[in-house]
Amino acid sequence: MTDTYSLHAPDLEWQALVGKAILRFGDIELISLLCLAHIPTDKIAESAARLEFSRRADILIEILEGRPALTEPMAALLAGFKRAKVLARTRNLIAHNPVMLDIYVSPHTEDIYTEHTIASARSSGQTLTIEQLREFAAEVEDLSSSLWFHFMQAANSSDSLFRSHVPHSAA
Repeated sequence: MTDTYSLHAPDLEWQALVGKAILRFGDIELISLLCLAHIPTDKIAESAARLEFSRRADILIEILEGRPALTEPMAALLAGFKRAKVLARTRNLIAHNPVMLDIYVSPHTEDIYTEHTIASARSSGQTLTIEQLREFAAEVEDLSSSLWFHFMQAANSSDSLFRSHVPHSAA
């Protein structure tokens, strides 16, 4: 039996964009774990892995901001995790709320306007339109690529901020 709802054309774009954003944010989550395994001078990766993303990002930001001088790849990682922390709010919105059909009726003309959005069930006013989702998915994809690039650049250099060399298979 075919699920006709999933084949509805407007829904397909929502599915593709949400999937793209969630998958690429998964990359960012993995990079945060790899960074916590290799950047700190103390072994904290096991404990940090149990933390939610925002707390892991806070730890990485604090560690990197505490370093006296950062190489370009490490500075890019710092900036990337600061941005990822902000983007995590939108990631959480799309991960925990469905696409809804909003119906507006003009009290003056009784014209009807409909729009699909993702709206927070917990926090009124936090919504995401398809246009905003397009921008978000593209930004997360770009950030993921940038973090991978700078992580591997730092890991494969003689950057003294890495505790140990990261094998090429990490990416």
